[in-house]
Amino acid sequence: MNGAVRHMELDAVRGFAVMGIVLMNIFFFAMPSAAYFNPRAWGGMETPDLAAWALSFVFVEDKMRGLFLALFGASAMLVIERTRSRGGNGARRHWVRMGWLLVFGLAHAVLLANNDILRLYAITGLVLPLFANLSVRGLLIWTGALLCVHLAALGYLALNWLAAHRYVLDNPEEAQILTLQERMFGVDQSAIEAQHALFTGGYGDIVASRLANVEGPLIGLAAMLPITLAGMLLGVALLRSNMLTGGWDTARYRRWAVIGFVGGGIPLAMLAAWAFASDFAAVVIGANALVWSAPFDMLMTVGWAALLILTIRRFAESRLIARVAAAGRVALTNYIGASLVLGLIFYGWGLGLFGQIGRIEAYPFAFGTMVLMLLWSKPWLAHFRYGPLEWLWRSLSRGRVEKLRGAAA
Repeated sequence: MNGAVRHMELDAVRGFAVMGIVLMNIFFFAMPSAAYFNPRAWGGMETPDLAAWALSFVFVEDKMRGLFLALFGASAMLVIERTRSRGGNGARRHWVRMGWLLVFGLAHAVLLANNDILRLYAITGLVLPLFANLSVRGLLIWTGALLCVHLAALGYLALNWLAAHRYVLDNPEEAQILTLQERMFGVDQSAIEAQHALFTGGYGDIVASRLANVEGPLIGLAAMLPITLAGMLLGVALLRSNMLTGGWDTARYRRWAVIGFVGGGIPLAMLAAWAFASDFAAVVIGANALVWSAPFDMLMTVGWAALLILTIRRFAESRLIARVAAAGRVALTNYIGASLVLGLIFYGWGLGLFGQIGRIEAYPFAFGTMVLMLLWSKPWLAHFRYGPLEWLWRSLSRGRVEKLRGAAA
């Protein structure tokens, strides 16, 4: 997008989002994967650890990723629209970009991170041009409809899980019927031990394990297509309403910040209380994470966007906001780079700290990674037009080597 009009608000919100994602991704690297959702799986059951889990569930988990997703949809639509305005084929350019993004995502998933989101964004993003001519109202209607599809489809699954859980409570000898749920969201000791052995071992073994199961995550991602497209369309609606570009007045941003945090936060706090009351039962944790939290996560995503833009507006001239915006301009490099940093810290091919720290102890590593994003992004853009991976993505998508040297616009 060099040479095009840039919106500082878009870049800065994206910067906050890509840094915020690290606050959750840290648990995928530091602990067995179920700990991302469930404190009982790993990370400590002391009061500080449980408080950190609850605050993260209410305010961070799926909110920062939702914000990143909304910004992805908005930015992708900008590329489509700008290509069309220059007489080009916006859809074709977008599809080529999504194809290469899928390649990036597959490489990222195999080489660095099991929990890659780029594959899901690339596959879902293929249909984004179909919505290019919709009004804000039309985009919001589609967002709501897709959210309902997600709730209906996965809600049916979650209700079956809960019914099975009640059955097992009365018939504990049948506990094996919840093996899958325990492995994903609970305490499956064999799965935990297997992950510990894998991620404290050699790099080749980790890659081989991912290659052997490359289709598994893709099947799981398919279930998230409706809610992912809903998040993208929400981002496009927020862009076209001028919300993401700072076009609202301060009172309107404040109003939506309150709506997002109160309207989303109270139900999410109730779901967290349900998790506590169930003693973090795997089916409750899974149902909350995949289904029941979804509409409230989306509402709070809007609240976060409003709050962050108010903050950006208030401190627009500060050096910190300039660095956050720079981090947002090179978000792809920062997202994948964070996986490299965290892999070096926690996996056996690095420092090998996997499974050796608790939930509270993980946060300094997350904040340290966020600081690295702030430290390198702005100086890099003072000498180069794009981030390293942004440049590679752009060059591959255009079929030519793009100029890299020269300060970013």
